Amino acid sequence: MAEQLTQLALALLLGLNAVWCVLLHQRLRHLRNEGASLQRFAAEIDGLVERAAETLRTLKSDCAAIESRLRRHSENARRRGDELKRVCDLAAALAARLGDAPTQPQPPRRDRRPAAAAAAAAEEERVRRERERRPPPSLRDDGDPGPAEGDGEDRAELLRLLSRLR
Repeated sequence: MAEQLTQLALALLLGLNAVWCVLLHQRLRHLRNEGASLQRFAAEIDGLVERAAETLRTLKSDCAAIESRLRRHSENARRRGDELKRVCDLAAALAARLGDAPTQPQPPRRDRRPAAAAAAAAEEERVRRERERRPPPSLRDDGDPGPAEGDGEDRAELLRLLSRLR
């Protein structure tokens, strides 16, 4: 009977070992399947990271190009503003020499006419105001015959500067 008990214990241990091996085999197969899906997931993540890095490199180069273009435009605008200021100062000086300087700075007007037509209209307006301001030659007591000969040159220079503003 001891021999039968020993064989029964061995058969029981052998059965437990077989069950354990089947369970272990199922777990290993499940881990292999999950490992393969994890590898696919890791490969997909690697591809996405590489695409994101490429996109970032492209964005950085685009930003650098836009920044340099913005710097050029800004510098160009600054130079044009400086030039416009010089031209306005020259125009104010010429207007002052002509005796037609405004007492206060005038805000810029939005004129729909072309610049040449606007300049001609401004010149006509200035001549009209000067005629109204000046008495007729018979009423003058200072003997001034009218505008000086150099005024035409000043007007031409002013018109040339105004045409450059266009």
